[in-house]
Amino acid sequence: MKLIETSSFHTVMGVLLVGWTGIVLASLFWILSQEWDNARELAKTEARANFNKDLGFRLWATEHGGVYVPISEQTQPSPYLSHIPERDITTPAGRHLTLMNPAYMVRQMMEGFADLYGVRGRITSLLPLNPDNAADEWETKALLAFEKGSEEAFEFTKTNGAPVLRLMRPMVTEEGCLKCHAHQGYQIGDIRGGVGVSVSMMPYKKLYDMEARNLAMVHGTIWSLGTFILGLGWVFGARRVAASHAADQLLHLKNAELERSNQELKQFAHVSSHDLKEPLRMVTSYLQLLERKCENRLDGEAKEYIDFAISGSRRMSMLIEDLLTFANVKTDPDRFDPVDAGKELAQALEILRPRIEQAGAAVVQSPLPRVRADRSQLLQLFQNLVSNALKYRHADRLPEVRISARISGTLATFTVRDNGIGIEPHFAERIFVIFQRLHGREAYDGTGVGLAICKKIVERHGGKIWVESDGQSGSAFHFTLPV
Repeated sequence: MKLIETSSFHTVMGVLLVGWTGIVLASLFWILSQEWDNARELAKTEARANFNKDLGFRLWATEHGGVYVPISEQTQPSPYLSHIPERDITTPAGRHLTLMNPAYMVRQMMEGFADLYGVRGRITSLLPLNPDNAADEWETKALLAFEKGSEEAFEFTKTNGAPVLRLMRPMVTEEGCLKCHAHQGYQIGDIRGGVGVSVSMMPYKKLYDMEARNLAMVHGTIWSLGTFILGLGWVFGARRVAASHAADQLLHLKNAELERSNQELKQFAHVSSHDLKEPLRMVTSYLQLLERKCENRLDGEAKEYIDFAISGSRRMSMLIEDLLTFANVKTDPDRFDPVDAGKELAQALEILRPRIEQAGAAVVQSPLPRVRADRSQLLQLFQNLVSNALKYRHADRLPEVRISARISGTLATFTVRDNGIGIEPHFAERIFVIFQRLHGREAYDGTGVGLAICKKIVERHGGKIWVESDGQSGSAFHFTLPV
C-alpha cells in the first residue's frame, strides 16, 4: 500500500513538472508565433506599398500611351511592338526614338533600379508579348485565380536560400492598354496579367531572432524558478507522503505538515525573489559605477551596451515582482467580507496621489456600493486600473479618470473610464493575457502582468472584467463583483 501511494505521488509530481514545462513552452511558442505573424504582416504592408508605387508608374505610362525615348544600347526597339505603325520615329532634329509601352518601362525600371529600395518586381501574363514575362508555376496559379475573381495572391518562400515574400495583384485591361494588346484579343476589363513584387524577409527575420532570444531568456528564467520550487516541493512532499503512512492516527499530523510545507514553499518564493533581485541590483549598481568611472573612455556604442544591460536588469526585477504578485492572488470565499468599495478606492487614490499630481490628472469618483470581497485585493484592483489610466494618457490632453458603479440583481458593475490613448477593439481580449503588451518598452514601461492580475482577482471573486474602446478617445474598463 505504501509503495503504491508513494509511486502515485511521484507520478503526480512528474506530471506537474511536465505540465509546467509544457505551459512555459506553449507560452513561448505562442508569443513567438504572434511575433512572426506580425513580421509577416509588416512584410505584406511593405510589399503592397511598393506594388502601389509600381502601379502608379504603370498607370501614368498607360494614360500617356507609352513614352518615346532615344534608342540606345540598353533600350532597343521592342520586337513585340512591331505591330504598332509608329513604334519608331525620327524627330525633325534627326534623333531616332522608339516607343516604350508601360510593360517595357516597368520591366526596365524593376531590373535596373530594384536595388535602390530592396524590393524586386516583375510583370507577367499567361499570354505575354515578351517571352521573358512568361509566368512561372506559382504565378500561373495566381493568374488563373485572378480570372476567377481573386484580387491578391502571396506566398512565403525562398529565393537562393533566402526567405522572401512574393505578392501579386492582377492587371486589368484599360482603354490605354489596347494600343499594344488589342491584337491579342483583349477587351476592356479583361485580366491581362499580373504585377508582382518580392520582399526580402531577412530584415524582419533578424528582428524576430533578436526578440526570440530575449523571450527565450525570460521564459528560461521563469521555468527555472518554477522548476526549482517544484523540485523542493517534490522532495519535501515525498518525505511527508512517506511519513504519513506510519499510521492512520497520524492523518491529521500529515495534513498539518503538508500545510506547513505549502507555507514554506510560499516563503521560499519570497526569499527566492529577494535572492534573485539582489544580484540584479548589484549588477545595475556596478554597471552604473563603471559608466561614471569610465565615462570619458567609453564611446557611444559602449554606453549604449551599458544602458541595455541596466535596462534589462530593471525589467527582470519588475518581472519577478509582478510574477510573484500574480502567483499570490488567492481568494478564499471564507475571507469575503462586506467592503465599502468607495473607501478602498479612496485609499488607492491616496497611494497614487504623487502620480496623479505629477500627471495633472482629474479623478472623479461617484458613490460606490458595498460588495463582498477580499479587501486587500479590491484595493489592488482599483490601484492597477487607475495606474494604467495614468500611464496610457494622451499626449494632447490632461488625463481624466471617472470611477462609477451600478447595481443589477446580485452584482455590482464598476466602470473605470479614462480619456487616454485608447485600445483597438481587436485587442480587447489580448490585453488581459499575461505578458501581452500592445506597445514597445521604449514607449511605455511595464511587464504585461498588471491587467492579468486584475482579471485573476475579479474571476476569483466570481465576476468578469472587460474593456470597451474605439481606439482613439480613451477606454472604459468594466468589472463585476457580488453585492
